[in-house]
Amino acid sequence: MRVLLITIAIGEKYLKRYNELFRESHENYARKNNYDFKVITELLEKKYEYKEAISINKILVCDQDWSYNYDIIIYVDADILINSKSPSLHDYMNYKGKIGIVDEFNQPDKRVRMGEEAKKVGAWIKNAEEYYRENGFEIKTDKLLNTGVLVMEPREHGKMLREIFEKYVRRLKGSKRSFHIEQASIGYELQVRNMVEIIPNEFNVVWALYKYYNKDLTLDRCVRYNYFIHFAGQCDIDKVQGLGDIWKKESH
Repeated sequence: MRVLLITIAIGEKYLKRYNELFRESHENYARKNNYDFKVITELLEKKYEYKEAISINKILVCDQDWSYNYDIIIYVDADILINSKSPSLHDYMNYKGKIGIVDEFNQPDKRVRMGEEAKKVGAWIKNAEEYYRENGFEIKTDKLLNTGVLVMEPREHGKMLREIFEKYVRRLKGSKRSFHIEQASIGYELQVRNMVEIIPNEFNVVWALYKYYNKDLTLDRCVRYNYFIHFAGQCDIDKVQGLGDIWKKESH
């Protein structure tokens, strides 16, 4: 079985940050699990050359000439640190022909996200349906999918993901919510198409959520005892270098 681990880092500033903070952990993980490794530094679809389209290019990694050389492609955002002791993701579970993805609303858990603490943190939505509604989608769901990590099969999913890209990429142009529209559009489509297989939170731990809702958890401990740590929104990204070799040491 051929597996590709891939990320997107477009623009000199973002590529530099990725190379300095996250690339080594990605390369180590790929090497450990015999995955090929690739960093995309240019838009995969050149006819939509605006910065807001960068994030949704992630679902085109299954629809390139080279994509079909692989049985599985694991996409990881360029602001994710991978614990070197993380198990292989391609065979961690049975994906049943669907796309592996984390339910962000389970972080740290749904009860907390809908409780009193959630009301105190005005930046966070009250439930998954509200998140999709704010981004233009009506759906009955308790799942808020985070697109920072995607486990995909190019031959099964490439055409579908291209369709989703073409359907929504124009919505992103000029939008201040481009990342959320990208995430909501992919999450909405995967759910209505019944193409979701939820993977454990440990494979895409959104650090900002744990920091706000679990005051007892330090960043060091979060990195030691999880697999993929996602510094979404640049939350504490300035502390990554200060972690030293924590992510390289035995943690499980």
